Amino acid sequence: MTRKEFLKIAAGAAVVPAVAFMSSCKSSTTTDPPTGDSKTFTSTNVQSHTHTVTLTKAEIEAAAGVVKATSSGGGHTHTFAMTTIEVATVKGGTAIAVDTTIDSGHFHNFAIQKWY
Repeated sequence: MTRKEFLKIAAGAAVVPAVAFMSSCKSSTTTDPPTGDSKTFTSTNVQSHTHTVTLTKAEIEAAAGVVKATSSGGGHTHTFAMTTIEVATVKGGTAIAVDTTIDSGHFHNFAIQKWY
């Protein structure tokens, strides 16, 4: 075997483990955070039911207040409201807790965070 043949074989042997290592690293990369124009958040479970509220990227980017009804659960809805400061806080990347209005003798809490 010549020196040139040896170097070809040695180089090929070194490349195979490196490629295998790189491909295994590539497949285990972390997933990007979820993205989308809207996200539906689920409230805490109170009196054996939850509610949902859907926020849009446009609502967060506008950094104005948000007021909307939650989904129906347990035979009723609640009002979900975020102040301008709360929306701006979420837009800036900080998660917040938002309580609904008290309806049917109780309220629910939503954990709201930026998803895009």
